Amino acid sequence: MSSIISKYAAIGDWRSVEQKLSSEADTLRDLLAMLRKFVPPSLLDEAGWRPVLAAAELWPSSLGALPFGFEFHLRDPKPRADFGITLGAGGKTAAWIARRANAAAAPEFLRRLSRLLDEMGTDASPVGRELGRAMLEVDLVSISSAAPRDPGVFLYYNYDGGGAPRDSRAVLAALNAACGWPDEAAEFRLARRFALAVKPPASFVSLGAFPGRGRGFRLTASGFPTSADALSFLRGIGWPGRYDLLTDVLERMTRQRAFGTLGLMLYGRGENPRSKLGLYLRTASDGWPDTFEALAAEGCVAAKLAGLRAAVDGPRLLWGKTGEFRLLRETTHIKLVLDNAGCEDIKAYFGLALAP
Repeated sequence: MSSIISKYAAIGDWRSVEQKLSSEADTLRDLLAMLRKFVPPSLLDEAGWRPVLAAAELWPSSLGALPFGFEFHLRDPKPRADFGITLGAGGKTAAWIARRANAAAAPEFLRRLSRLLDEMGTDASPVGRELGRAMLEVDLVSISSAAPRDPGVFLYYNYDGGGAPRDSRAVLAALNAACGWPDEAAEFRLARRFALAVKPPASFVSLGAFPGRGRGFRLTASGFPTSADALSFLRGIGWPGRYDLLTDVLERMTRQRAFGTLGLMLYGRGENPRSKLGLYLRTASDGWPDTFEALAAEGCVAAKLAGLRAAVDGPRLLWGKTGEFRLLRETTHIKLVLDNAGCEDIKAYFGLALAP
């Protein structure tokens, strides 16, 4: 089942909403301050909001027109989160980035980001044809030092149906450029290997990396109809992880009806996939209740699951200075991170967007 937020990002009139939001608030921090009551305190408390608001202060309020939101670590009892924003080519936010990237003292990351958005907005470019939007993820929970570092960059593919990208090399090169990395032939070969293995109805979702965490990329493919299809794909690419642990988790999730469609997040460095793996779960047609029951059995914090349940009650109608908005909010997907010792982390991705 497709996310309502993803559908809106793909076909919604978000550029007109950018214009309206610029009259509602100056910064994304100001906008979030108005919306924080719609995020349950069991997910994000006063202490958890402080780093989020500090990160949001760096960006314009127009970013609320495309999905933004939080990555909640569901086994962590603290109500805190990492923070993400979505960028599209063209429009008011892209123009804001371009202006600041041209300033003499602009951070190099902002210059790279501006060049990426320019390329995404060029129809004649392979990157423009392949990509629909980009997302930045700011480490706030897992950050290991006080030194600032560049956010993670995730490039989202733009497909009508299943299958692999037509030009995996161009997209990986665009990601490397956004991260400030030189291209590596071995990684091009690995990305191509992944692409050749993806068969409809499965398709690529995103390609991303965290430049602040060191070299390596993450590729998400979703839409595998069954666990057997996902396992067949992993064998086809030579995934070196523990199939016994993965099979146990998949059997539990299937038995609990914890997902409607299944995805995989692959970690690559050099010419080979890593054993670390993300299971990317999207909701079944009747929503998340069965998923939350399954996650409770996996050791997730009950208060956080209750907060997610409370925040899936449909769009909210809001009134601002410029008129009416619909606040979209939902859990877009769940990710279980597996390594050779078992399930090391479980995360919920909770998105918001302001729509006409």
